[in-house]
Amino acid sequence: MRIIEFLRIIFVSFETLFLLIIVGIYFYNPIFFLSIGNNIQTNNEILKFIPTIPLSICCFSIQYAWKILMPLGSGSNRFLHEWPNYWRLN
Repeated sequence: MRIIEFLRIIFVSFETLFLLIIVGIYFYNPIFFLSIGNNIQTNNEILKFIPTIPLSICCFSIQYAWKILMPLGSGSNRFLHEWPNYWRLN
């Protein structure tokens, strides 16, 4: 049963939907990605800030995941840890 749940979590997710949308745009309109790449290459100022985007998203994700997944003593998320389907969040 857990294998089915893992497959469902992987294939039925916002990440999979986002990936399918990106692949669809690539196949139906590849010029869109070429124009984005050309705009990035011609603008030297944006190249300074592009590396900070993944780092900031990572920090944001870790911060909120920590608040959800770690118990806070007798805090409000203690109820979450007692939920039988809590393993799905990990």
